[in-house]
Amino acid sequence: LLSSDILCHKLKVLSCQHQYWETSEEHSPPTLNDLLGHVLKLVDYGISGTPAVTVYRTLFTYYLTMQHSPIGAEITGLVLDVLVRQPKFIPHTIEFLNSIERQCPDSPLPLMVLADYSQQLASSKLPDLLAHLPLHLLFLRQAAAHTQIQPLVMLQIMSRALRESSLCSAGLWEVGTALLDVCNTIMRRHQTEAIFKDLIDLLQLISREYNDVGIQM
Repeated sequence: LLSSDILCHKLKVLSCQHQYWETSEEHSPPTLNDLLGHVLKLVDYGISGTPAVTVYRTLFTYYLTMQHSPIGAEITGLVLDVLVRQPKFIPHTIEFLNSIERQCPDSPLPLMVLADYSQQLASSKLPDLLAHLPLHLLFLRQAAAHTQIQPLVMLQIMSRALRESSLCSAGLWEVGTALLDVCNTIMRRHQTEAIFKDLIDLLQLISREYNDVGIQM
């Protein structure tokens, strides 16, 4: 077994034991940090690979068994905290959210994470937004696929990034394609009457100013 498999198995055993702690009058149930403290520190430092895979696999296992306990709420907060501290783990987070949606279709966790982090991006400092822009656009595309999340904030984030930086003059194809992917998802999944002007303004800005002929078209 790989080291991540061994660690996940040990943590899974602890998740089973947690159910006993919850019903015990003699023992207080541990917090998520008690159970995952060491590995969470590695992820907090931005160490990818085995630590990141282990954390997300374990959070998924814990959520399946303890989503209605205080641990379930802790997991939501932890996933958001990891996103804020280390946007490099956005792909891991998206896979985690997709897994939760498949296994627990009534869970509020995916929508809460997608909506809350989109709002945080809207209020973030421009350098922080631009530093991981391709990943942030990947996250916004995921959020845009959910009709329960208002798309206006996504349009505002993209418009701000283009108008207040040199993105248009740089004309990076990867960024331009990601911008259009978000717009395309919004148009396919949402009613656009309320956001029509904002959407048209953004698309016209890209067509007029973005320094890549393929993206302008």
